[in-house]
Amino acid sequence: MKLLASIGKAFVPQKIRPHLRSYLLKAGVSSSPYTFFGVLFFIALGLAGIFYAIISPYIQPENPLLQFILVFVVFTGLAFFFVAMVIGIMYFYLDTQVFIRTRRIEEILPEYLQLVSTNVKSGLSFEYALWYAIKPKFGVLSLEMHFVLKKVMTGYELADALEDFASKYDSPIIRRSFHLLIGEIESGGKIGYIIDSVVKNLKNNQKMKAEMAASAVTYIIFIGAIVIIISPVLFALSYNLLSFITAFVTKIAASGAASSGGPFQISAGSLDLGEFRIFSFSAVIVVSLLSSMIVSIIEKGTIRAGLKYIPIFTISSVISYILFTIILTALFSGIQV
Repeated sequence: MKLLASIGKAFVPQKIRPHLRSYLLKAGVSSSPYTFFGVLFFIALGLAGIFYAIISPYIQPENPLLQFILVFVVFTGLAFFFVAMVIGIMYFYLDTQVFIRTRRIEEILPEYLQLVSTNVKSGLSFEYALWYAIKPKFGVLSLEMHFVLKKVMTGYELADALEDFASKYDSPIIRRSFHLLIGEIESGGKIGYIIDSVVKNLKNNQKMKAEMAASAVTYIIFIGAIVIIISPVLFALSYNLLSFITAFVTKIAASGAASSGGPFQISAGSLDLGEFRIFSFSAVIVVSLLSSMIVSIIEKGTIRAGLKYIPIFTISSVISYILFTIILTALFSGIQV
């Protein structure tokens, strides 16, 4: 494990390590990633070796020096490609986790601050009010506030610790809420009144978002109907019509209906129904992916918030396409050409 960690650490520049650590903490990853990077290095080498073995018969120059250069370039390029691909997948996953954690904090923040306000009104100082408001039900926010108050216990100023937390996540709601609290702490005003005002604004904001999402239900249903029903039906119908027309033209061409001396020639053509089937299948998947992104933007305002729609739309549209193709094929099979 130490060897893997040393290898992985060698691929991360010294200047990037603090930023990488901060980014992983935002995604909820507290362990060191260097061992993973070391494993990734050997996996990339293995995959590069497998793919090079597949393509090596096509790389056989007569010059030994040229062959060595080609082997080095191709093998290195494959290794970097697989490393970049895995890193890209991991970055997408971590970025999604950061977004999910941010949304969870935004959703639970009003309830947490409401409890803090109750503690302040009962006579506790703001610092202790934050501490006694930490409950397991607050999840990510409890962990973050626990970390903030630990920093305060080690000598950090409360305002600085809250500022670090507010700037940690890319959320205007979190930043504005805690900046108001920090300003009230520094001015020595009535913190309980400010907390109540922040809670009220946060709840109004959540209510407005819920109303906007509810008003977009009609558009979501319309897009869902297009993706799950209309699009698969049209592609399945196109496939069967194309199959029928191809069979009809082929029969006319085979029977010699068009004389060789006439002005018109009818031939069977070279259209491959298998290629159209692959095209329609791919088109259904692409339409479902793009539609799920559109629905995510309409309902949540961002694509990352609606990633759950991608498998739902994709699987449903593919199943509908297969079912409609089977049904329409059975119906068209009864038509005599």
